[in-house]
Amino acid sequence: MTIGEVIKYFRKKSHLTQEVLSEGICSIPYLSKLENNQLEPSNDILLHLCKRLDLDPKEIENITSPKILEKLLEWNALINQERFEEALLLKDQIELKKDYISSQFLRIYYDLFSLHLLLKSEGHAPLQQIEQLSASYAYMDSKQRYHMRKIEGIYYYKTNDWHQSASYFQEAVLLGEVVGLQEADVYYSLAIIYSRLRKFLNSNQYIKKCELIYQKNLDYKKVLKCKMMFAINNLLMKEYQLAREDFEKILTSSELESSSKSMVLHNIGVIYYNQNDFQQAEKAIIESMDMGRSPYSLLKSYYFLSLIYCELQQDGQAIKFRNLGITLVKELNNAEYHYKFQILDYKYKLGPVDPKWELMLKEEVVPFFKKFGDKDDYIQALSLLGEFYYEHKKYKQAADIYIEVSAEALS
Repeated sequence: MTIGEVIKYFRKKSHLTQEVLSEGICSIPYLSKLENNQLEPSNDILLHLCKRLDLDPKEIENITSPKILEKLLEWNALINQERFEEALLLKDQIELKKDYISSQFLRIYYDLFSLHLLLKSEGHAPLQQIEQLSASYAYMDSKQRYHMRKIEGIYYYKTNDWHQSASYFQEAVLLGEVVGLQEADVYYSLAIIYSRLRKFLNSNQYIKKCELIYQKNLDYKKVLKCKMMFAINNLLMKEYQLAREDFEKILTSSELESSSKSMVLHNIGVIYYNQNDFQQAEKAIIESMDMGRSPYSLLKSYYFLSLIYCELQQDGQAIKFRNLGITLVKELNNAEYHYKFQILDYKYKLGPVDPKWELMLKEEVVPFFKKFGDKDDYIQALSLLGEFYYEHKKYKQAADIYIEVSAEALS
């Protein structure tokens, strides 16, 4: 940060116009040129400006020292690379040297990157802290604003609020273009969000952007991750043949890790399920489960196996995996699959249906999938509500729901 940028930052923070700050010290054009890095101030003028801003001149020296900011940016780079142990060690070093965070300008960077570390390493951060930091948005420079919007995007991504997350990430992208920050993880997050929202053209555009960055950095494992995302989008667009070819090609890669191979096999199983080849679907998903998957990934597999065995009319197996899934839902406190298994019970009569099913659909399931779920899940929940109304001769409510389903399917 230059001297001019520091003066501009603290002038705005003090709610002073250029006219008020410059009065009796220098001309307004002089101050404007200073703030826009078109001239270096004399020591005398700088001291007078600092005095009016109630700013210690040493503060200027601290902020404009490249070593301090470089150390903070190095810390953030470790977070981006998910090198969390090193990031935590560097954070400890920074905290031991209070000079690094003595100025408010540097303190904002410190607070931003502390939240970034929490979100990336722990998967969560207190919303109150994020909102408190965001309240200083007007006083941040463009790079800090970029990081602020990125952090807000990550927070809402972690809470599955796709629309809110997309809004913040998009703003971060625009700010990044201005200040020269183009980070692949922001593009990849947007690719996933737009995939969840069934906006596949947008999703593929962002996959391509992050793939180019990973290729440039020779990060072939992450290039493979992008190819996986292209394949998933083909699956979701019901381009099953293309998707299967994509996944089978990925299986041949030497860069493929065991956890990723498990995910590929699971998705191949989903393709077979959608093509009504239930035996092949069962085989692929069971093979994927043998590779040691995360609890959430196992939950998805239990759900799909329940669906497969329902279609094969193997009720015992369907109930077995339904029960395993519901147990895991409770352990993970996962609302998405709680509602999915409720729908499964209703459609296939696997378990007792909640006596307040209509109310649950209307006030819980439909609103949940509208805000947090995939578009297909939302449409399915809406359709079930319409069917319920129709079966109970509530034809007006059923008609209204079917109109909404048609509009959503076409959007």
